[in-house]
Amino acid sequence: MITVCELRESWTREKVEERVKALLPLTNLVEIKQRDPKTYSALRRLKCVDAVKEIIRANGGKPNEHIVDYSWERIVEIHDGCESWEQFFAEHKPAWRSATAMGRMEDLRNRGLSLRKKWSVGSAAKFASNLATRRSAISNHRLLKKHLGTQWQTHLPPSSVTIIEDWEIGFAASNCRFRNEFKIKFPRHYDRAQDRGILEHVCRHMSPPPVNRSVHEILLFEFVKSLCPDTEANVWLSGNPRSSVDIFVPSSSLAIEFNGLKWHSERHKGEKMRWVHLLKQQACADRNVRLMHFWAHEKTQVIHSVIRNSLHMPLRRLSARKGEIAPVDYPVAKAFLDRSHIQGYGTHRSFRINVGLYFDGVLEAVMSFSPSEFRNGEGADWSLVRFACSLDTSISGAASRLFSRRPSGTIVSYSDNRLFDGALYEILGFEKVGVSAPDYFYEKDGIFVPKREGRHSTMKKRFANYSPDLVETEQMASHGYFRVWDCGKTKWVYS
Repeated sequence: MITVCELRESWTREKVEERVKALLPLTNLVEIKQRDPKTYSALRRLKCVDAVKEIIRANGGKPNEHIVDYSWERIVEIHDGCESWEQFFAEHKPAWRSATAMGRMEDLRNRGLSLRKKWSVGSAAKFASNLATRRSAISNHRLLKKHLGTQWQTHLPPSSVTIIEDWEIGFAASNCRFRNEFKIKFPRHYDRAQDRGILEHVCRHMSPPPVNRSVHEILLFEFVKSLCPDTEANVWLSGNPRSSVDIFVPSSSLAIEFNGLKWHSERHKGEKMRWVHLLKQQACADRNVRLMHFWAHEKTQVIHSVIRNSLHMPLRRLSARKGEIAPVDYPVAKAFLDRSHIQGYGTHRSFRINVGLYFDGVLEAVMSFSPSEFRNGEGADWSLVRFACSLDTSISGAASRLFSRRPSGTIVSYSDNRLFDGALYEILGFEKVGVSAPDYFYEKDGIFVPKREGRHSTMKKRFANYSPDLVETEQMASHGYFRVWDCGKTKWVYS
């Protein structure tokens, strides 16, 4: 018995060319598909389309043109029966292709149909009722809205409006597995389904998230698992309770914690939370596992980019020696770092020196220096405050090339222990000076609040009932702000 694979292997480029020559004369590739589907499938599979086109062209054919399905008179008749140019394209594609093959598209445009801005109410209602009979309603109803304007609902029967909107809600819900995921990804559709009373119906296929796991954590786990199939969830690395991690990649000895602000602040366990994240990181390090902590308020795209680079699986790889170094203006540097750095651009914008690495005129990496008088540099002249490459991109040698344009003087910098081990600073020639205790920021109802908001000068302006007798933490806690602790920072000095 001959298998399908053996049949496929029996086709060669020479055999395809022989079959094509036997079909001559031919007009184009579409004619081959109609007369001999097996040959057409083989030529596509063996990637010999260009060779076949040359055979057709050598025998007087035009392989890049479509078959003319309609006469010009028939095309004009169909065209004049449409209410808009988009309707002609959407509902009569054979006529559209035929007009293109004839080179008569400009003649159609000159007939004035493309100048009609809106459909008539009757035509729109008919179009809406036709949408109710096929699944393409989800994409095509946006075309309807475009032609009828912002008040498109008033032009249609209520039944058509309900059908179109309900289908849009159902389509959005069908792409989600959990109700919270639906609420996060499509908040407008979620609220509309709730108002219409169809929320339970459109969410009937969804399952509740696993106990003690947020939707964000589940989505992050599935992203990591798509990169590394051996990824595991909720793993105990030892008998120590502190060694339980949300995500673990055995092949890379990498563990990931996704921390919601509300549940990882001092709101529930008080000052005990100060050391929880650092102790868990040390427990993992004792088992030669690198642990990374991410906060719920950080951008998903940046988190994915950091994880990709940690697993040595970026989407793009570039070489810094092929790029060009140039100064970067503040607006460009801010937009780039806000998009690519996990902490964004930060403050002290008007005093910074920003250096960028360009490839073919496109900015791919930025390094930013700030005078140390604005960063408590403790005797250093400058602070290296930011370095980032484009999302999902690894540029070998980028940091070294950009650092070669550093300002003169002593430079200080800090690496975040919850994400990085500081190996890059050693490559650049920095000396490790010390490690600081865990630092903090604030959260209120699960929303990130910078540490600087806890200054007494700021609290006096923020809180009407400010009391000078209370210390910072008491003052903030009395207004619903609680501290969230990180894993400390490592100080590096270049002299």
